[in-house]
Amino acid sequence: MIVVVGAIVAAVVGVVLAVLMVANRGPATSFVELGEEANAGGMSLVVGVSEWVDPGDMNEEAQVFPMPASMMPGMPDAGEGRLHMEVSLKNPAGGVVEYSSAEFRLEAESGTVWEPFQSSFLPGTLGPREALSGDIYFDVPQTNEGLYLVWTKDGSRIYMPAANGAEVKQHLH
Repeated sequence: MIVVVGAIVAAVVGVVLAVLMVANRGPATSFVELGEEANAGGMSLVVGVSEWVDPGDMNEEAQVFPMPASMMPGMPDAGEGRLHMEVSLKNPAGGVVEYSSAEFRLEAESGTVWEPFQSSFLPGTLGPREALSGDIYFDVPQTNEGLYLVWTKDGSRIYMPAANGAEVKQHLH
């Protein structure tokens, strides 16, 4: 009888420890190439464009001569580039799913993280079979290696390469 009770207690403790380990392991992580579909939280995502842009091209009234950054609100600081990512979200199933630009960040292989500078993704919802495309911009130090767009959604963390190997464009200050 004591052996049976001891075995039951050991089994219960083992199950509790296994559940705690799974619950505390953090988000599931995966890697997806640009143009490939990623799925998380009932949504799918595709990054169609990842490119460095000249921030002056974002403003039709931008000056065409050098100016100090302090005189050009919205321009990246000296030594930074602006990364543009075109993202498509889709709700392929039934039900309503929420989305927000807070689900996105840019992460370097070094572990440095940047939040979006600007995004067309205001918090909202997508109904069944609805889709949405938008733009996300990041101002980051001028580098072209080891950057990833990270999408975190309902316990999943998905990494997509971001303009790696592309030429960084800089607006004249």
